[in-house]
Amino acid sequence: MSYNMYVPTRTMFGAGQLNNLHEQKMPGKKAMIVISNGKSTRENGYLARTEEQLKLAGVETVVFDKVEANPLRSTIMAGGAFAKENNCDFIVALGSGSCMDAAEVMMDAGYEVSTAIVDISSRESIHALVKKATAIGDVTGVVLAAGVSPSQSSPETILNVDLYGTAVVLGEFGNVIVQG
Repeated sequence: MSYNMYVPTRTMFGAGQLNNLHEQKMPGKKAMIVISNGKSTRENGYLARTEEQLKLAGVETVVFDKVEANPLRSTIMAGGAFAKENNCDFIVALGSGSCMDAAEVMMDAGYEVSTAIVDISSRESIHALVKKATAIGDVTGVVLAAGVSPSQSSPETILNVDLYGTAVVLGEFGNVIVQG
């Protein structure tokens, strides 16, 4: 499986800014618009205007309208799943700070997660992880969080994990990571 997400956030705020939305460079062709579960965004025409602006930009839209004043984790996860189910390329938050906060977290929700037990001091174990990762899809980044400290382990273990393991992870993933 391959997944591409545009993470940077563009905030447009102020009188008349909504009218400029269609002029912005869009990060995809399908957007999930996130609004609150209240009535004002629809009744005041902001949702319709946003949908029209995105249509002018060549973007298809779906609406997630379940965000509470203090969004629940279940709402955030439902929004992330909704975006994924609808093949959304990006999220547009419209309205309150709650909608903006919820949309920001939703960008990280809805991913398929795969786990693996890895002995970072073992080249074979790291190679198996690389093989598993590349079988899932393109590897576009690596975050290495393994490490031990003197209060946890012997000097030999520290060298095997923090020095050798890090070097092997960087080398093995460096061979397969997608350029860009």
